[in-house]
Amino acid sequence: MKMKDKVIKGLWIILIVICLCSYIVYKKGLNAKEIAIAAHSRFAEDIETEAAAEVQVDTYNGIIGTMDSFDFISRVNGRVYGLYVKSGDEVKRGEPILLIDNRDEAKKLKKAWDEAVGLIEPAKEKALEAADELKRITPLYNKGEVEPEAYKEQAEELNLRTEELSEIIKNSDTAKIKYDISVVNSFITAPADGVIVNLNLKQKEDISAGSMLCEITETDIKYIEFSVKEHMIFDIFLGEQVTVTADEVEHRGNVIEIDRTGDASNLHRVRAIIYDPGELKDDQTAEVRFGYNDDKSNEETLSEAESLSVAG
Repeated sequence: MKMKDKVIKGLWIILIVICLCSYIVYKKGLNAKEIAIAAHSRFAEDIETEAAAEVQVDTYNGIIGTMDSFDFISRVNGRVYGLYVKSGDEVKRGEPILLIDNRDEAKKLKKAWDEAVGLIEPAKEKALEAADELKRITPLYNKGEVEPEAYKEQAEELNLRTEELSEIIKNSDTAKIKYDISVVNSFITAPADGVIVNLNLKQKEDISAGSMLCEITETDIKYIEFSVKEHMIFDIFLGEQVTVTADEVEHRGNVIEIDRTGDASNLHRVRAIIYDPGELKDDQTAEVRFGYNDDKSNEETLSEAESLSVAG
């Protein structure tokens, strides 16, 4: 999983270079020779190096708040595998509440992700072929041996292949997010100390995504609320992981609410629960971004959840 992430990140860098190349070629024509050669040289680099893995990640400013109750809504489809509490029980932060067996769903999503990743390499090769051809004909165009219309067609071909690659990478990112959601959200734990109520589930009972599982009351659960632009809203999913950073300390959480309607400025409110708030305080400003850091701790946490939900 870690290698796939790095490959996809590297491809985003290739994609950016292709976009710049095709745009400048299309706009400047005779001045494109150096751009095409430089881009081609950049393509030759190993996309799995650490340098290729460095990609800018969007962050958003949010405000910390507190909830005194919280409804657990299922983000997965499956059936009850483990019930660790009953209504009226007091729980401590991090204690298990419920385990949902969603192995079938998770395996299908894992397969979809693998298939999506498998489409990247052929699309990348087509984009590189288009870039190679543009590089080949650029000196000929500069000498007047290639017609402007033919040159323009090749630049448009590069744009087309770039757009196709962009869409395929985006689809693979979405497939990974959906798989991660199915893994992490199958194991329900207490986000804070509190009392469990309205838990009426039975062993082996079928669970559908969006269904009410139970509620925790008499609690203090930290969340962060932030806004995203309208074009982002359909790329965000309930249950998606987020990282919240305040005072150089990172905290983990996931998305629990998405405002699909937006306000007068076409901004959409997103709320994410925080599972390890530490010293975070109400009305404090913090940064939030989607996803977790790709470090050893994150890998261990994901592996633990994955063993509960999809192993065997």
